[in-house]
Amino acid sequence: MRLFIALLLVSIISSCSLAKINHNSKMVKSESISNVFKDEKAVQIKVLFNNVDQKVIVLKIQENEVLKEHVSKVAALLVCVNGEAIYKEKDGRTISMKNGDFVEIPKEVLHEVVATKESEFLLIK
Repeated sequence: MRLFIALLLVSIISSCSLAKINHNSKMVKSESISNVFKDEKAVQIKVLFNNVDQKVIVLKIQENEVLKEHVSKVAALLVCVNGEAIYKEKDGRTISMKNGDFVEIPKEVLHEVVATKESEFLLIK
C-alpha cells in the first residue's frame, strides 16, 4: 500500500507543479517547485504544508553540496523530483537517487544527502 501511495505521489508531482488552495477549495495559484527558491544557496528548505500530523517540505541542494547529517524525529519519505543525489545513513546504507526515486527515512537515524547534480526533493513527514 505504501508503495502504491508513493508511486501515485511521484506521478502527481512529476509535473513539478503544486496548487495552492484557499479555504473555499478554489484554486488560487499554481507554483512550480523549481521556482520556489530565488537564491542559489548551497542548501535551501521551505515548508509547503504544515498540519498537526503532517508536513511537506521542499528542498533544493546545489550540485556537489550536502544536506549535513541530521536525525528526523519521525519517519519520512524523501522524493527526488529533479536531479541526482546520494542518500547516506550512518550505518552504511547508501541509495542513489534521481528523478522520481524515493527513500523511506527511518526515525532517529543519522543521515545526509549529497547532491551530485542540482537537485530538488519533497520531504513528507
